[in-house]
Amino acid sequence: MHQTVIQVVDILPTAIPSIHTPPLLTTSPLLSQSLSLPLLPPSLSSPLLPPSQPQLLSPPTAPSSSASLLSSGTLKQEHTAPIFSPIKKKCDTDGATLCDSKKTSYFNCVGGLWQEMTCVSGTTCRVVGNSAVCVDPDAPIEMPEAHKEAVISCEKNNATMCDESNKSSFYMCTNNKWAKMKCDGANVCSVRNGKAYCVDQATASAPVQPCDITDESRCVPDNNKMFQVCTDNLWINSTCDKNNVCGIKHGRALCHDPAQPIIDVPDQPCDDADASQCVPEDNSLYQICSNGLWANLTCDGTNICRMKDDKAICVDSEEPDNSYSAHKPTPYKAHISLGVSTLTAYSWGLGLLFSTIIFTFGAYF
Repeated sequence: MHQTVIQVVDILPTAIPSIHTPPLLTTSPLLSQSLSLPLLPPSLSSPLLPPSQPQLLSPPTAPSSSASLLSSGTLKQEHTAPIFSPIKKKCDTDGATLCDSKKTSYFNCVGGLWQEMTCVSGTTCRVVGNSAVCVDPDAPIEMPEAHKEAVISCEKNNATMCDESNKSSFYMCTNNKWAKMKCDGANVCSVRNGKAYCVDQATASAPVQPCDITDESRCVPDNNKMFQVCTDNLWINSTCDKNNVCGIKHGRALCHDPAQPIIDVPDQPCDDADASQCVPEDNSLYQICSNGLWANLTCDGTNICRMKDDKAICVDSEEPDNSYSAHKPTPYKAHISLGVSTLTAYSWGLGLLFSTIIFTFGAYF
């Protein structure tokens, strides 16, 4: 027994050194009398006394995984204090995230309350898709496939609308899907009576001029190359092609060669008031049926004419042709002046007919 006790005493100093308490706490009655302190609960006991469990060896709290990091670093959760201390602000959607104003941390909605998370040093908070993430500020961010520009369906083909985020772009309904297109050069998209048009900045800024008679046309007084067509109760500007100028014939505006009198420009009748067609000889031109006659229109800038659903439309010249049909046949060429009026041609025809009759009967007799 004596040996056993000695062995236990020899082991105690090395096996559990933390139970050695300072002598002043156990051998001084004066100290114990003068310090008549109440006993503290174990959780708040003096650090000189060993805790019931070694807290330094407890596993650290893992950072939240609610936000992804798009860089080589990792998120660092320095604290989980609420955004607005000491009262936590409520949030509606768990998992929702947003960046703070300084871009050094982000807020995560957890259990209906916003919690602040700090980005690791050297990163900044950005919104990618619909999520706040900590990223390298110098690294490019590739948008996830799910957040790339989505295909949006539409109902009425050839309907148009301006792009609110870019005034030089617009959308056209093609195959029941909105296709993004760009106005040429410095032109911008402008809405007239619910329809999108690519016009120059001056036209877009100018006051809108209403009109009453659909398809009525007129020349622009201060610019002989421009004319206007009444479309959806508004005057829409157009430009004559090449070197042609605007002139009035039979009460409507026509583009013609200034070297030839406008009376010699042949009339080109059409039947369908809604018809339109591209001009094969010049893919920047198209024609619309206006007041029973074909009227020339020019595509904006470098855009070209293509047929889509039996309608002539102007598209980007770099757009592939496989999504459009071939040109419709154009029986008349309003943009080309033959230099001979209808009356003159009729007179020539009658003269040729009489000459043939006289020659035939003269040879018979």
